[in-house]
Amino acid sequence: TDVFAVVRERLWLLIVRGTSTAQLLSLSVLATLEPTTRPSLRDLGGRLGRSCFCTMQRVVCAVALLGLLPAVCFGKHILMIASDDMRPELSMYGHQYMHTPSLESLSRDGYVFRRAYVQQALCSPSRTALLTSMRPDRSHVWTIGPYFRDTTGKDYVTLPQYFKQAGWTAAGAGKIFHTGGPSGLIVNKTTHKIIRHGDDWPESWSLPYIQSQDDYDHWQDHKAHPKGSPFSNQGIDAPIETFNDAKNALAMIDTMRNLTKNGTDPNAKPFFIACGFHRPHIPYVHPAQFDQYYPNNTVDYPPKHGFRIPEDVPVMSPHDWTGEGDTYGDLHSIGVRDNTPVRTIHGKKHASREYNWTTMCEAMPFAKGKQMKRAYYASISYVDHLVGMLIAELRNLGIYNETTVIFWGDHGYKLGEHCDWFKHDNYEDSTRIPLIVKPANGLLGPTAKPRGSFVEEMVEEVDIYPSLVDIYGLDVPTALEGQSWVSLLKQGSPQTKDRVFSQYPHFLAPNASEHGFGNESASVMGYSMRTPQWRFTEWVNFPCGKYLMDPMKCPVPSAPRWNETWGIELYDHRGDESNSFGIYENVNLAYKPDYQFLVTQLSTELHQHWLV
Repeated sequence: TDVFAVVRERLWLLIVRGTSTAQLLSLSVLATLEPTTRPSLRDLGGRLGRSCFCTMQRVVCAVALLGLLPAVCFGKHILMIASDDMRPELSMYGHQYMHTPSLESLSRDGYVFRRAYVQQALCSPSRTALLTSMRPDRSHVWTIGPYFRDTTGKDYVTLPQYFKQAGWTAAGAGKIFHTGGPSGLIVNKTTHKIIRHGDDWPESWSLPYIQSQDDYDHWQDHKAHPKGSPFSNQGIDAPIETFNDAKNALAMIDTMRNLTKNGTDPNAKPFFIACGFHRPHIPYVHPAQFDQYYPNNTVDYPPKHGFRIPEDVPVMSPHDWTGEGDTYGDLHSIGVRDNTPVRTIHGKKHASREYNWTTMCEAMPFAKGKQMKRAYYASISYVDHLVGMLIAELRNLGIYNETTVIFWGDHGYKLGEHCDWFKHDNYEDSTRIPLIVKPANGLLGPTAKPRGSFVEEMVEEVDIYPSLVDIYGLDVPTALEGQSWVSLLKQGSPQTKDRVFSQYPHFLAPNASEHGFGNESASVMGYSMRTPQWRFTEWVNFPCGKYLMDPMKCPVPSAPRWNETWGIELYDHRGDESNSFGIYENVNLAYKPDYQFLVTQLSTELHQHWLV
């Protein structure tokens, strides 16, 4: 039965894709070779042509290739779209108040991953993990600053680089890798000349990388701030094409047109195009036309669920958003950090040496919180519009069906949940991301699940790289730390993972010793494991925390020090359908007597399965 299923699937793949007569002659010979003597799939991708349009050729080619394992799709494009700080608060995830018609349409043509998680809820470590399929403890990228090729990843082959080497034209624009120094940029401070390009160019890309700019992030400097800074949010009444994200989308549309000769070249070389959007990252600056979808009276703030500091939470676990928030002029002027009666880790009144996390719930005036949340939603709809522009161009060029489209966010986000904003921790709302995949027609064969289905199994961002390679029948590098989820898109597929992992480094505040932690400058790493029913986190001593910006100087191994645990967390996710925010992580059960057996069990699993 298994043999016939494989043959049937290969036949289906080849009938759909086909090949040219010249390819047929070559592949007919290859089909007679023993598997060990056949050239690698990467070699085939570089040597053979790309397309077939004669039905008879497709059938004959299918027969000729029945001996090839696995079947390869030549001439199929890839469009990868990324969004910064977008949590899965989208219509296809059950949030019908969100105006996201383009992503909704894409989800109907593909698959929605309901439980996709990042390795670290911060832009650069997350993107490094996704694009290299290496976890932060492997790349030593734990913060925004280090470039993975300057740490442990000099010889890493990134996701776009892999397809570039396999014969695809790799082109990109916007925020795919973290921009600037974290992706390699070095500029002479005196001459301002570029010494080394950013965006991992040229290693990862066939064409020069594009980074469009605009002035809207600094639409109004606030004089009250000591250094002056932009406001946190605003809808700008200006043409969409004048915003940087739209400029990057238009640049990639031009690239698709050029590479396919406006859709007229049936033998066009396949492309791997990546377009990364900066929104909805703060400042939530967006074209004003998207405000119309979110009238003021329809936006809830504070959030209905989770507007509290989790009960019995270890002191090192929560994130204090007020330090970052203070860098925006409008938030500085209302004193989210310095001028309020609250006492948070970042505030001036920290000299009181209090650890009172509940004061974060008072730092944001509700009217300002509602304004920011509304602008965040509008920014999501703006990104959705740009996604629609890219997909419309695929259709216009006649290549939508033969293009795999993947959309992902680089981490989750909090909009007041836990009285916090942004990300920077291990909580569910910070680590769960939107992930939508539309495979090119024929790639999955007749056993594919119906389009528009949800994938309920848990996956990680490190799985995206091996999955895209796998879906095209190429050889998945053995060094990757992720695992392909392609089988989850087919009928009768087994679960690939029963746990996923994330981590986040935190520094203890100067009064740590008053709470029994000894070293006042200590740093800790929170190692978190999410299972279908629980989230378990251990905070352990992390000496390399002092070297986050230059991790290769850390004099000790970065492996977890499980015997130096400073705090633990356990949250109950039974009944969680992954369509809500702020509900399931408000009571830490780790210190309650009834859960000690489970804590011991999950701790053992975390230690056994954490990759080092």
